[in-house]
Amino acid sequence: MGFWPGNAAAPTPIFYSYAYPNRRALPEAKNSTRCSFYQPKLHEFILPYDAVRTAEKPDKVLLDFAQTAYDACVKAGKWDRDALEEKNQPFAFSSAAFVIT
Repeated sequence: MGFWPGNAAAPTPIFYSYAYPNRRALPEAKNSTRCSFYQPKLHEFILPYDAVRTAEKPDKVLLDFAQTAYDACVKAGKWDRDALEEKNQPFAFSSAAFVIT
């Protein structure tokens, strides 16, 4: 997942997510974030920055976008989730600092 601040050719700031190799099933994937979509020309899921900025819960909108884009890529790519995802997360997060547990 990344952030594109915009430029003269594509002036709208966006968050984006993609997987490589690209999978044909991705365009049919549904993202749970209402304002996000799959852009077939770019082969990326797109979430406009303004949709996050103006959301009642912007952190939830962005995290939902990231999770559902990841889920779609896992499903389309038939990735082995168990092999990719950590079972024991080594860090606990707080608003003040990272705490090693």
